Amino acid sequence: MLREIEADRSSRVDDTDRARRPLAGGVERLPAAPIAVAGAMEVAAQLERLLVQSRRQRSVFALLWVSVECVDGSIAVDLERQVRDEVAQRVFARIRSTDRLLRESERDTCVLLPGAGESAALRVAARFVRALNGAYRVGDELVRVEVRVGHAACPPGGAPASELMARATAREAAPA
Repeated sequence: MLREIEADRSSRVDDTDRARRPLAGGVERLPAAPIAVAGAMEVAAQLERLLVQSRRQRSVFALLWVSVECVDGSIAVDLERQVRDEVAQRVFARIRSTDRLLRESERDTCVLLPGAGESAALRVAARFVRALNGAYRVGDELVRVEVRVGHAACPPGGAPASELMARATAREAAPA
């Protein structure tokens, strides 16, 4: 499997980082933090690194693209940002420690799933849709959110990063 580069992890330790996960042998490790990236080009660069590693290891991986499509009501911009942050936190809470969560923008979140094929990507995408759509309470406000989860899987032979991103971000008919 992939080893995350230590530079990708946040070195800041706060109360949320104190909740450590034990590894085999009793060693504890901090959970991987979401990685804020500066746009689609940086996501493509991360994806290219994963492609190179998967080709070397002859392994598969999947890419999920979670987009906040609709936030109900006319709410303040600050509240909408908080709701989008909460969506990203719910995504982060539902991924494995070996997965990477990239915040491409306030609207979009990308999840890289090493070792996951097409069928695993479909299952995870369906779980995300069920878990992320619905009501979010932020402060005293209750806001209804709709998300779209796109996916693409990379076979052992690989595919260009741009093709994978295009498949994952394609705007298809909304799932029923």
